[in-house]
Amino acid sequence: MKDYFFSLANTGTGLVRGDEFLLLSYQGEISDFCRLNQSKIRQIGKVNHQRLEIRLEQQSRHASFELTLSGVLSEDEYRLKKVIHSLREILPFVPVDPYFIRGGEVSSSDAIQQSQIPSVEETSQSLLEAAKGTDLVGFL
Repeated sequence: MKDYFFSLANTGTGLVRGDEFLLLSYQGEISDFCRLNQSKIRQIGKVNHQRLEIRLEQQSRHASFELTLSGVLSEDEYRLKKVIHSLREILPFVPVDPYFIRGGEVSSSDAIQQSQIPSVEETSQSLLEAAKGTDLVGFL
């Protein structure tokens, strides 16, 4: 995911003009899930969700857009370019923000949370054994 974000960031920063400033914020999740009803597994799946917040600033004006990513780099780069172009077009019409302050130094941060829990298959089987004779409903 991190490399994917950096590829998008390189594309975005390559489009910055003049005194524009681009901020990108990425959130992503890859997780497994299991839906239970009447003590039976009804659905098992995988969630792969990626989101990019794009904020374009110029002088004391700023506009942003949140883009749900497809996971296909060429498609997401194309969509990012279109969003930046659209933000650039509306920015002159955005009112000046009298409280706007931009930090003086460019920085980045990341938070990666990885878990070491048993797989959904292992956990759901254990859960179903413990729930025998009940009407277990839930989401794992």
